[in-house]
Order: sequence, then C-alpha cells, then structure tokens
Amino acid sequence: MTDTTDRDDDEALAGEYALGLMESDARRAFEARLAREPALREQVRAWQERLASLADEVASVAPPP
Repeated sequence: MTDTTDRDDDEALAGEYALGLMESDARRAFEARLAREPALREQVRAWQERLASLADEVASVAPPP
C-alpha cells in the first residue's frame, strides 16, 4: 500500500469517525490511533469543522407546542 493510499484511507476513516458511523471495535481501534497520531486528529478536526458548517445552512425551526 502506498503512502497516498494510506492517507486516503485515513481521510475516509476520519470522516466515518466524525459522522459516528464506526462500529464499536473499529471506533476503539481508531481512537487508540488518535491518541498517538496528531495528523489523524487533525483530519478528524477538519471533518468536524466541515460538517458543523452544514448546520449554518439550515434555518432554525421552533418545535410545535
């Protein structure tokens, strides 16, 4: 596997993590990597920022009484 493929895989995993799509075993393994890989933490942070900005485009709606 090449470095580019590894980075692409990590980017996809970071997105899955940020979206909360990982199964528990995969999530725990990924969180262990997050603890020791600053670049991976940065990828997750970037995903979280991109996803949070989506909420800015949605109008607030008050719940019915």
